[in-house]
Amino acid sequence: MVLDSVQGLNDVHRKLKEFIASAETVIRLEADTGGNPQPYDEFLPYLEFEKTSGPIFASFNEDRGIKVRGSVENLEIYTDFFEFGEDEDTEHHHPEYVLDKEDYIAPGTLSLIIEADNYYIEEYQYES
Repeated sequence: MVLDSVQGLNDVHRKLKEFIASAETVIRLEADTGGNPQPYDEFLPYLEFEKTSGPIFASFNEDRGIKVRGSVENLEIYTDFFEFGEDEDTEHHHPEYVLDKEDYIAPGTLSLIIEADNYYIEEYQYES
């Protein structure tokens, strides 16, 4: 699960859109892993996106970061799931649920939940 405030997720969305429009092939977004992750077991250390070809494939790296790779066209769709409206606090998105596009998601890809929770993030920042 990727968890942040609405503003935090919209910042991630903006950075990913800038990356997709750039000549760069890889972006790594480091996460704040200080503090107590309860009720979760651990914090994800980073998100890494890579422009390749073909469908989206998301997986854990050996150091527990999440790596997402795929064509620019598919990454454009996938990264839009990181955008949240101000009225979507406590909502979540599933970027693999695009049913009308063939060759969008590779078999065996990690099912990622992207959740906005302003209160949790405020409490987490207070406790850090």
